Amino acid sequence: MGCWLRRLNQIYTGVRLTDAVVANVICWGHNPGGFDPVIHQHNHYEICYIGGEGTGRFRAGDEEQDIGPGDVLVARPGVPHQIQASTDQGVTIYWVAFTIATLTGNSFCDVLKTFDSSTTSVAPDNDGRIASLWELLRSTASNGAIETVDHIAAALILAKAELLRTNVGALTPTLPDSSGENSHIDIAIRYLHDNLSLRLTASDVARHIGISVRHLTRVFRSHTGESFYQYLISLRIERACMLLRNTPPLSVQEIGERVGYPDVHHFSRIFRARVGVSPAKYRNSWSLDNPPQVQNG
Repeated sequence: MGCWLRRLNQIYTGVRLTDAVVANVICWGHNPGGFDPVIHQHNHYEICYIGGEGTGRFRAGDEEQDIGPGDVLVARPGVPHQIQASTDQGVTIYWVAFTIATLTGNSFCDVLKTFDSSTTSVAPDNDGRIASLWELLRSTASNGAIETVDHIAAALILAKAELLRTNVGALTPTLPDSSGENSHIDIAIRYLHDNLSLRLTASDVARHIGISVRHLTRVFRSHTGESFYQYLISLRIERACMLLRNTPPLSVQEIGERVGYPDVHHFSRIFRARVGVSPAKYRNSWSLDNPPQVQNG
């Protein structure tokens, strides 16, 4: 086992995917010539990525599909599956096996919910996002900062889940991204989610990822349609809305601090500008049928 895999399996066994969802990793793996000699099943998820070499067939349940470099495969809990290589050299496989746990009183996010219920077992990595994230994970896992590797690991699992959550025909193909921009935006957004209580700047995030502020700004505009700071404010207010709906309730002051606004008056002004009502009124008037909506921009 390579040193990067050894460190992953020693340290990164609990990867926080969202505020309420954790992937309990059973194993990170890589086999340059791997295949499953027999049909088997297990009680966890196993998502595989076919690297640069090898072709074959993937059987999951009653379905069989051709597979090759760039394909992402999933074996869901309780589903018999098998990878059959076309040649004795096998296929190059990177994989992660995990279970999903939610914190008490929470549920899966939309991506994980549709992934969990989907029947899609093979999808192509059309935009190169999965390949870029695996490469980032390999290059940083050996000696990278724990926080950085954790963000990459979370981005990788979520990107795979998003790819496999719907029918392949419904996916919107995009041009391959040789610059790794998709990986950069995944890690940047994960970093923002994990650090909303801090005073965040574009310089902080760019330094964390290892790119320039100018490049980060361009990537955010390209992928989200918003500037870095517009996106950050939207994220802070969306998190505040979620916390205002939670029970038992936190004070408006506490919620402001958790989403990066330690000054409660400043928090209330920003919240009112985006939502149209004060945090207290939002909490009092919110209902499942007709909640106030966050305004973009």
